[in-house]
Amino acid sequence: YCEWYNSAMKDDDGSMVHTLSLVHDITDQKKGEIELGRRTQQLEMIYNSTIDPMWLVNVEGLNKYRFENINESFTQVTGLPRKKVIGLTIEDVLPESSHQLVHTKYNEAVQTGKVIDYTEIAVHPAGKKVGEIRVIPVKNKRGDVIKIVGIAHDITEKQMLQENLDRERDEVNKKITAAAIKGQEIE
Repeated sequence: YCEWYNSAMKDDDGSMVHTLSLVHDITDQKKGEIELGRRTQQLEMIYNSTIDPMWLVNVEGLNKYRFENINESFTQVTGLPRKKVIGLTIEDVLPESSHQLVHTKYNEAVQTGKVIDYTEIAVHPAGKKVGEIRVIPVKNKRGDVIKIVGIAHDITEKQMLQENLDRERDEVNKKITAAAIKGQEIE
């Protein structure tokens, strides 16, 4: 791969008498660009093939977080398209009921530099969702947290099954208690 630089040399009458060409070999640079493109494509494929919602948030200060990127699963689980998320703050995207919890957990991740786990219930366009959330601080070379990677595991169905199981258990316990009381009364 080469870059060519050409100049026309003209005489006093303006007629071209010579051409000066300079060739710069950019093979290594081009190969690097191709490899970078290949790796970027692989990472995007991995990122968008995960079943768990993932997002990248820029840290702009205390309680100031802006979405930089989301994966396909984020859109599927929340019902929020990229154009209604990317470049917007968490206040613009997340339901108001989530703001305080998210600020608290994100601030904790920024201040401690540690991974923070929590459970959140939120109502999105796709409906009520229960998620196990993990926020991972991303640091610059100085050790400052500049971004947060978020990963959510949708446990909505698991939560509903557990609630149904608890309800059924309570009903069975009530029936057993009622039967025991009736048995004692008969006795």
